[in-house]
Amino acid sequence: TAVKSRRVISIPDIPASHESQISGPLVLMAEPARLDTVESWTSHPNKWTRRAALVVTLPWTRQNYPNSQYPSIRDRILGWAAGYLGDHDWFIQKAVAWWVRDLPKHDAPRAHAFLAEAPRAHAFLAEHGPAMQAFARKEAASYLPPRHKSAAPLP
Repeated sequence: TAVKSRRVISIPDIPASHESQISGPLVLMAEPARLDTVESWTSHPNKWTRRAALVVTLPWTRQNYPNSQYPSIRDRILGWAAGYLGDHDWFIQKAVAWWVRDLPKHDAPRAHAFLAEAPRAHAFLAEHGPAMQAFARKEAASYLPPRHKSAAPLP
């Protein structure tokens, strides 16, 4: 039986690392200033690196009691997500949908504005919904109250 060795993962290693799903978010939550590095991933030519920028930041969607920095961090990452809407790759769209889907569980106003009509999740769908693939739009709205699910009709 082979024993896998563990190594310390640095931020540049995160997009290419399988351990990034565990260690990357922990590193970023401990040092939010590293988001500047992660933001550079959003324009990387490799789709997996671009996708990692959203996946590694998912913990910011899941905080029930965010500190004073979290709203601006969430808005920043939602801006990255909006920048991905021209990319119709399924995996990129799925990452955008995850971010928007998880946000209403812990920050409903921000999620609603981003998606279609209230503060962040709904506004996003209202403005950018037509650019999203139907599956991504549907998943992004999956945790919104029923009255909002139809706010961004499918084309």
